[in-house]
Amino acid sequence: MIQNVSRDYQQRLPQVAESGPEAFAGMYALRLDDAGLLFDPMSRWCPSADLPEVTPEESPLISVEVLPPVAALREVPVDDLKRIQRLAGGHYAYNLGVVDASGYSAPRNESRGTFAIMAAAPVGYQIHPGQTPTLRFSHGGRGLNVLYEDGAVRFIEIRSLDSMPDNPLINHRGESEAGVNIDDASLSPSWRPPFTHSIQR
Repeated sequence: MIQNVSRDYQQRLPQVAESGPEAFAGMYALRLDDAGLLFDPMSRWCPSADLPEVTPEESPLISVEVLPPVAALREVPVDDLKRIQRLAGGHYAYNLGVVDASGYSAPRNESRGTFAIMAAAPVGYQIHPGQTPTLRFSHGGRGLNVLYEDGAVRFIEIRSLDSMPDNPLINHRGESEAGVNIDDASLSPSWRPPFTHSIQR
């Protein structure tokens, strides 16, 4: 991730498009792979979690071991594109980008110890009768590891998320969308677009 930033003349993190086939958080993995910086595509899968099952008949372009090139996203059938968007980022959540004075963009790396760029993604929902579904996490449901811009990885307990000045899983409006300003980090699983209205094809 840091090598990718150093190659970008604006020192920005990998770009998630606002709309189109590249409008999903897992673009981080594809962009790093295209740049030759994702040395092992299997590293996008947590060793303590189950791998999804994908058969070659479903999509010859993606598997748990292989990522397609970014250029292929504009050529694949819609069903294959949806599978790529779902699987590209693996078990992780990535920064959806930020909105600043000039509009939506990838965040500029400022080595902040408070700005999240990647984390373990929620593994699903926990549903109790009569209650609102809540996110379910690995690590025994206790929390998640979060990577910050300064390179530090910290374990954040679930019960601490809502009291943090910048909850890494939602923006300042409480939405799973791009950050509303340059200091608002918002991470989401691979398939999620930067905005709910984003068209992903």
